[in-house]
Amino acid sequence: MQNFLATWRKVPYTFSLVIWLAGLLLIGEGIGAPYIQSYILLRLTIMCIIYPAVSFMHELIYRRKSLADALITLGITFPILALGVFFSFTLFDAASRLNFLPIIVAAFVAWGVDIMVRKKARTA
Repeated sequence: MQNFLATWRKVPYTFSLVIWLAGLLLIGEGIGAPYIQSYILLRLTIMCIIYPAVSFMHELIYRRKSLADALITLGITFPILALGVFFSFTLFDAASRLNFLPIIVAAFVAWGVDIMVRKKARTA
């Protein structure tokens, strides 16, 4: 396992993140496309689930964060993204052009809250 992780760390962080995200999204599209068809909200929801999972793995392996730090990030990100998905499904219908907006806003809010929490933890 150590050899596998050592060879994996030789690949640059951003390139590895993009490869994993693209691979998982393509697998999700291949499995989900017959059921989801062209409903963009469900595809965005799948992306909101896949991104924190891949990011969590990369933060543990590449940045060598502690498990507690990575779990705090997940604990902040997932509820805010879930709230964005909830608002997106309840406030907009499938024909609306702005149905993705709450998910995008929630992603930026989650990122900002995570940065604020990290900043307060560093200054404390």
